[in-house]
Amino acid sequence: MASIKTIIYDPTGSKKTPVELPDDVPMRRLIPALVSKMGLPTSQGANPITYRLDHRSSGKRLSEDESLADAGVVEDDILSLFPEVTAG
Repeated sequence: MASIKTIIYDPTGSKKTPVELPDDVPMRRLIPALVSKMGLPTSQGANPITYRLDHRSSGKRLSEDESLADAGVVEDDILSLFPEVTAG
């Protein structure tokens, strides 16, 4: 297992957080930890909010089953968290 230093932007694009992440862990496990670290909301009223990660340089949405290595993310890449509200 190696680690990759990246910059994560919040949904507004105004807050960036430098992080060092394992390159072999699937996004579905990384994203909740990033959301918690950045203090982002996990619900809007009664509706849960989930997040996705986008790779800024490629414009690609990272699949929840992909690791950073699988997605081709390298040192100093910029990733952005985007919310997805699930309506109930």
